[in-house]
Amino acid sequence: MEAFVDTVRRWSETATDERTYKIFTWHARHQYWAEKATKLIRSADSVILPESVKDSIFADVDSFTQKQTCEWYYTHGIPYKRSYLFYGPPGCGKSSLITVLAGHTKKNLCFLQPADPNITDEAFSDCLLSAPKNSIVVIEDIDALFGKNREKLVQSAPLTFSGLLNALDGICNPEGQIFIFTTNYIDRLDSALIRAGRVDLRVAFSLPTDDQIEAMFLRFYKGEDENAKKFVKSLNERLSKEAKKRGGNKKKTEQVVRLSMAALQQHFIKCRTKTADEAVKLVEDFDLDIMNDKQLEVDTEEKGSKDKKDKKDKKKKKKEKEEKEKDKECSDDDDEEDDEEEEEEEKDEKKKKSKKEKKDKKGKKEKKDKKKKKDKKKKSKKNKKKSESSSSDSESDSSDSSSGDSD
Repeated sequence: MEAFVDTVRRWSETATDERTYKIFTWHARHQYWAEKATKLIRSADSVILPESVKDSIFADVDSFTQKQTCEWYYTHGIPYKRSYLFYGPPGCGKSSLITVLAGHTKKNLCFLQPADPNITDEAFSDCLLSAPKNSIVVIEDIDALFGKNREKLVQSAPLTFSGLLNALDGICNPEGQIFIFTTNYIDRLDSALIRAGRVDLRVAFSLPTDDQIEAMFLRFYKGEDENAKKFVKSLNERLSKEAKKRGGNKKKTEQVVRLSMAALQQHFIKCRTKTADEAVKLVEDFDLDIMNDKQLEVDTEEKGSKDKKDKKDKKKKKKEKEEKEKDKECSDDDDEEDDEEEEEEEKDEKKKKSKKEKKDKKGKKEKKDKKKKKDKKKKSKKNKKKSESSSSDSESDSSDSSSGDSD
């Protein structure tokens, strides 16, 4: 019976049809994946994003799920898994695109909340190991777990940063697993979490452009191209008025009062019984104070963070400049000391040289005097010898003369 139940459960987890996909959530207390809902597949056209963004994601996931890709990973000994990071302001289509991908890949969705107080390092690893086959594991708002420096943001959550990384890298994880992480603040994530190998593709979601707003209008009112352009123009005028009301400049206006796709969709839900002309006119009734509260909150925080960062950068630059000047002064002092030392050494060298020269000169003089004395002595001796020789000759001559006389 137990084997039969397990077989039915596995079939239930993997079974999908052409029109639906299943949503599972992890039951942290009882440690199992619970099936929560079956949803109709959503078409890619229902999410208004730049075509380049959608094309890059679909192309990447299609390439990954091909049989030859799987074989290539095995051949080269690389774990066969793929991770995506969706980041950007709230209400810009991250969650919507995830549901579209489920239908596009014919996979189920498994939503996981790692901040649950029942999810330890071991439990987190187990939930990834036991994730239903043919599914995409989604971890939303991953920035809510740990800060930029790996500090824990949810004190009641036992999951550690190393436990999170080890589970995501787990060598026992099912082959072909696809992860999607979402965040509103990519700058708050530790670089180790989103490095190459853990995140294969980063996808930026931004506030809608005029083209996206026009495309959304045409989705609800097909063929109303002229009214779509009027809607974009009226909306921009309405936002400009709101900017002046809040006392912002043009640059600040774009940051503060630009609407998210979710806020725009809310307008079309409100106008579901209205004509295209009426939808354009009702732009004036946009309650931006309510509809844009979340976006305003995000942008104000981002602006504050930017100001704080600029201030910090200025302080850092000032400190670096002071340290540089200090180093320069120290370097100048060292140079002066070196110069003084060199001068002293030169003086000592000169003294030594002068002393040596004097000694050499004295030695040469003494040698010369000695030689002179020796020559003089030699000469004196020679003269003496010569004198004695002369004297001897004189005596001899005298003797000879005496002898002649006597003869």
